[in-house]
Amino acid sequence: WVVTVSAGNNVDRRMAHLEAGAAARSGLKGELRAWDSVAIPRWGGVGEGRAVNLGYFNQSLARMYRDPQRVVADPVLENADILRFRDVGSSKMLADRIPVSSWQSLVEDLVAVLEFVQPATIVTPHPALDAAPDHKLTTVALIEALGRVGPAGRTLLLYTNHATGAEYFPFGPADAVVSLPPWTGEELHAEGVFSLPLDGDRRLRKLYALEAQHDLRAAPRIVGTSPIRRVVGEMGRVLARLWQDPADTYSYMRRAPRPNELFLVRSEKNAGALLIEIEGFLADARAGRIGAAAY
Repeated sequence: WVVTVSAGNNVDRRMAHLEAGAAARSGLKGELRAWDSVAIPRWGGVGEGRAVNLGYFNQSLARMYRDPQRVVADPVLENADILRFRDVGSSKMLADRIPVSSWQSLVEDLVAVLEFVQPATIVTPHPALDAAPDHKLTTVALIEALGRVGPAGRTLLLYTNHATGAEYFPFGPADAVVSLPPWTGEELHAEGVFSLPLDGDRRLRKLYALEAQHDLRAAPRIVGTSPIRRVVGEMGRVLARLWQDPADTYSYMRRAPRPNELFLVRSEKNAGALLIEIEGFLADARAGRIGAAAY
């Protein structure tokens, strides 16, 4: 089962040649990423109806967390309708839910998922090791939902996508084993480390899954009739990519299809201690000091 919290409708310039308006680009971006999030898992063996996108706005969770009852609108789309992104796949997990863009609604969504799926293992971002506010707060919402459902001996496998203070983690070439992420903060607790090996076939399939995501490749271009304009355009895009990441060190094509995947292990009974490890962040979120982060 795969549950994606955000539609990822962040605005960037990659679609500007197709859609000039920021609101239109944000809407299209969210629809594409939400569609990818429920379609691409099928390539990984996730059955039909077992993947869902909850449709919450990108970079909205901190504002939702600050006032749990308040319905939060997206500042670019200028509305609070998350159903636009949520209705991209069918799943019985949330068949009876009528959601709104609020923290309370998000937690209730996750309660509904937990009660329907009855998972024994939950894979979720580590709130201290992952720098992205939405990723941190996704796990915070999950911990709240677990408290409402009640204990069931579940195991949490915690990972980082944007390692705190080390955005290029995991280090080394694409065939290097993933090590523990760097950490320079307070003492970090874990009950174990789980390394899941991936054989060559799974790594190749994961590479194709990454390539299938619209957000990891250039937006399509309408084919013109002038070869000169095409050459100039292609050169411009190559130079822009080289300027942004000269050594291609940030690329998910290097970071993700590794010989293993690494997780820190926490039992459900100790999941609440994760909130203590991010006390400062949560205080900043409650005070409205967490701004948008670009990833």
